[in-house]
Amino acid sequence: MPIASFGKKVFSVSLNRVYTFNGYTRTSALSVEEQEVAGSKPSSYIKGSALDDLGITIELKKMKGIDVRKEINEWMAIKDSKTPENFILGGSRVGANKYLLVSVGESDVLIDNQGRVLSAKIDLKFKEFVRLGKKEEKPKTSKDDKSKNKRKNSNSKKSKDKGKKTSDKKKSSNKKSGSSSKRSSSAASNKKVEALEKEIFGK
Repeated sequence: MPIASFGKKVFSVSLNRVYTFNGYTRTSALSVEEQEVAGSKPSSYIKGSALDDLGITIELKKMKGIDVRKEINEWMAIKDSKTPENFILGGSRVGANKYLLVSVGESDVLIDNQGRVLSAKIDLKFKEFVRLGKKEEKPKTSKDDKSKNKRKNSNSKKSKDKGKKTSDKKKSSNKKSGSSSKRSSSAASNKKVEALEKEIFGK
């Protein structure tokens, strides 16, 4: 009976082949948001269950029935296929859902003088898979909205220009009015001086 399996990959021990793993880990958690409360500890808003994480470590050694490089490449291909599978342990499925292989870490690689991989350790990380999600798209601005914004900006600019012209006209008008009043005042002063001279000198 196999020790465990993930899709087509089977972990087992026999006279012809030793293929097993160690460092089995599994994490299950709740998704909780802390909401601040003035003068007290935060409230806990429980969103729901988070996705479970699962991990195993496989120590590969070149021996009968085991090609180290081939095994690494096969696990990489499983990751790249993005296909969720059941993780079976001791004849029973782990958890209520399938798992997706999301990471393959390669370390402790021993290579001979001909470039052959004699041994290696690979860390596999799995994420629980419930259903396929969708990419969230930002709302697009329609052509009508763009045209409205363009017209709005254009009208705003025209309004500013019109206001500026009106202000300039007022300033010009005020300057002319001031100049005219100064001339009127000067003429009146001259007339007073002439009248005064006539009274004094009798001319």
